[in-house]
Amino acid sequence: MKFTEDLDKSKNTITGYEKDCIYVNNKIIKKPFTLAPDALVLWEAEAFTDFNNTHIDQIEALKPEVIIIGTGEKHLFLDHSLLKKLVALGIGYEIMTTSAACRTYNILISEDRRVVAALFQ
Repeated sequence: MKFTEDLDKSKNTITGYEKDCIYVNNKIIKKPFTLAPDALVLWEAEAFTDFNNTHIDQIEALKPEVIIIGTGEKHLFLDHSLLKKLVALGIGYEIMTTSAACRTYNILISEDRRVVAALFQ
């Protein structure tokens, strides 16, 4: 799926999504990563099941007001201990498929929201 909306070029924007990769500012990324309007951090994780407390700490360091977690092609759920940690942060979060997370991320940055997305293929 290619996104065509014209967004602020000074912010990291998701410009496309395919099953095995995500395009950020028209650059292909084929591994899980965290994305904020002003930051992109590649992870050593291979799949959503590798998501852990260290990833949550990295997301928190980016000072988000909203966290979006894209789980891949299927909507999956986080382990209870990870959900508990997210709730304890006091930051809004949503867990959804990666294609939905990509669309939602772009909408939120267009509204000048401080969103951080954790995206898995």
